[in-house]
Amino acid sequence: MRFICHGLMLIIVCELMVKKRRENHYCLCTMLQENYLHLSWGYVAILTMNETKQFTQKGVNSTQEERLLFCAKNVDKTFDGKQILSNLNLKIYANERIALMGPSGSGKTTILKMVAGLVEPDQGHVSSTQNVSMVFDADDLYRELSAYRNVELGLDFLKFDRAKRKEKVMHWAQEFSCLSFLDQLTSTLSAGQRKRVALARAMMKEPDILILDETFPALDPALRQEIIQTLLKLQKERNFALVFATHHEEEAKLLQAKVIEFQEISQ
Repeated sequence: MRFICHGLMLIIVCELMVKKRRENHYCLCTMLQENYLHLSWGYVAILTMNETKQFTQKGVNSTQEERLLFCAKNVDKTFDGKQILSNLNLKIYANERIALMGPSGSGKTTILKMVAGLVEPDQGHVSSTQNVSMVFDADDLYRELSAYRNVELGLDFLKFDRAKRKEKVMHWAQEFSCLSFLDQLTSTLSAGQRKRVALARAMMKEPDILILDETFPALDPALRQEIIQTLLKLQKERNFALVFATHHEEEAKLLQAKVIEFQEISQ
């Protein structure tokens, strides 16, 4: 009987230790089952929780973190007969930073477009906030228009009078250091300047989720660092979720992001 009691006590202690460990690691099992584990054609996407890949987010308010902005349940997606996503389960909360990492063609951009409402699932269910902005890898600016007008386009479907529109354009242009070239045609701007304009435009409607598709690789290291610091500051102020695709682990580290990593499945 004594041995049985001691055995039960040992089990309870072990359970408490496991529970504490899970809490310290964002309840890994729950997140894998409910939030992040999914398959894509030829690749498996995993939420990496080890010290190398899990970059802690600092200063996150628990109430903000619990505000669900996007949810995908059992989602499948096929393009031209090729299955891109299979049984996708993903949740995105306010103030989160999530990095999608992996080879080209593994489904990263498809997921981003689904979050943005640009791609519908073939099977499964998706619910999302309507207030989403996306910056594509090719900045998607109107080259025949000025930088000012491109930024202003972020408000074209929102009702603001002229004075308010100008105020918002100037505010976001200042945040991303665009003021000195606002009057120039975007066709005359450098790649870095165009990326600043695209980011300023994306922030015009103050999104709940900001999506970046390979936004940083074209930038020189100093500008990349500057823009990342700006995004971290803005997220702290406004509590939007930041979801981005990248091939570079360093970018995930700089943004202190949770990582969903695509790894090729061995045949």
